[in-house]
Amino acid sequence: MLDTMWPPLLLLMMGLVVGQLRAFDYCDPTLCPGPEKHIACNNFGELASTCSPDAHVVRITTARRIMILNELNEYRDRIARGDLMGFSSATRMATLQWDPELASFAELNVKRCALVNDHCRNSEQFRNVAQVVAEGGWQGAASTPDTVANHPDPHTTEEEYHTEDEVIKATLEQMFAEYKECSMRDIIAFSPPSSRILHLRISKCIAYFTQLVRDSTTHVGCGILRQTKNTTNESGQWVPSVHQYMTCNFVRSDDVNAPVYQSGDRPASDCRTGRNPVFLNLCSINEIYDTSSLPGFL
Repeated sequence: MLDTMWPPLLLLMMGLVVGQLRAFDYCDPTLCPGPEKHIACNNFGELASTCSPDAHVVRITTARRIMILNELNEYRDRIARGDLMGFSSATRMATLQWDPELASFAELNVKRCALVNDHCRNSEQFRNVAQVVAEGGWQGAASTPDTVANHPDPHTTEEEYHTEDEVIKATLEQMFAEYKECSMRDIIAFSPPSSRILHLRISKCIAYFTQLVRDSTTHVGCGILRQTKNTTNESGQWVPSVHQYMTCNFVRSDDVNAPVYQSGDRPASDCRTGRNPVFLNLCSINEIYDTSSLPGFL
């Protein structure tokens, strides 16, 4: 069975080739608040030494990019129209668009082969980029070391197998499913994971869901990597497991105690440039949102 694996605490937060990344000085200290350096600063895109031999970046083809955007905008359209019980409609929710530079930063993140956030992934155009990291995958049936040696490729064993797109869709679905831990109160006065006590009420709402449905989030870029790891169980049997890391960078960061989205009785009623012709409860891609005053990273 396909399973998605999540970190105990989410910290918010492909694209271009390395030569294109280096066209801009990503070591510019003004990109990142604090001492942390940018993910692309002096980063030539090598896989981390801890990666498995079969670790590989999952290529974001045009079809896959469209699929990811459609999945994300479907989720946004669903909550914008008030389709989730307990959540009001959104009056001015943006349609997500793809940004290849943000995707290239996300690819650098997944090349670490670990479920970790980088400290800064801002760009010259976007100075307020948040990040979501997730891991999907599954564990195969136990086998003997001889079996693994004879059939090192998971395609040739009796293990279950899921395509890259299947895991991508399952991962995004699990991100959105975090709404079950949230309420409209969290939408109205969002608080980041480090400040979860609101008026003596402890909220379990984490940033997967709130980042996906923030109304002024206009652009996204994702990177994906897949690898196989073989581990042994208590009986000494080899258990292959497939890990698919997915990092998505979103413009913009969450504001402490600011509404995740503006709510009202009628979806898209405050869109100044009209509705999206496909996702009718979202604003058109021409809608402009002011993100200039937001903090540099989260």
